Amino acid sequence: MVLSPVPDICTKNDDLADAGLPLFVYGSLLDGDLMAAVLARSLDDVSFTRATLGGFRRHRARGECFPVLVPHPGPLGFESHIDGAVVEGLTPADLARIHFFEGEAYALRPLSVLVGEERRRTPVRVFLATDVLEDSGEPWDLAHWQRTEKTLALLLTQELMACYDADPDCVIEGPLWDDIKTRCRATLDAQRSAAFGVTPPWMMRARGDRS
Repeated sequence: MVLSPVPDICTKNDDLADAGLPLFVYGSLLDGDLMAAVLARSLDDVSFTRATLGGFRRHRARGECFPVLVPHPGPLGFESHIDGAVVEGLTPADLARIHFFEGEAYALRPLSVLVGEERRRTPVRVFLATDVLEDSGEPWDLAHWQRTEKTLALLLTQELMACYDADPDCVIEGPLWDDIKTRCRATLDAQRSAAFGVTPPWMMRARGDRS
């Protein structure tokens, strides 16, 4: 399924802090380690408040380890909901880094979420996928991601944000993104091989090993 285009109401050159709306996160940025890797700083002054967004389901992006939101409206009071967090305490530099991390495949859009136990409706900004990404149709779950894909995601994030530090205006997509994923998967395989003494199949083929 190809996702419908989302109007990009905010570009890299916008001052995101002046938008006046907090950021709602629903995917890997809910993980403190990954958020810290994106921001390249501690999260001591950043707050995460639990919130719920209605009218969407959270699916895995096809071929990727991160999620996309898929519109799924329903009768009032019965529409699909996803859990996430409203993030406050971000600086303009933080927001610029997050915008780079999300890349050209996502666009900021104003929505509203229900915050806290009192379910207070609060306007926010959310990164929604554009038609650059496809919906795999598979649900995406944070706990499962943390168990199975977080280590790879951290490697990807570190390399991605190193590109930002070298050139904030660079665009990571297509073959360049594929190269980054290939290198990070090779690094992860090598680390696991060293830790557990297990040689990944691709290494065995490269060396001409036979089993």
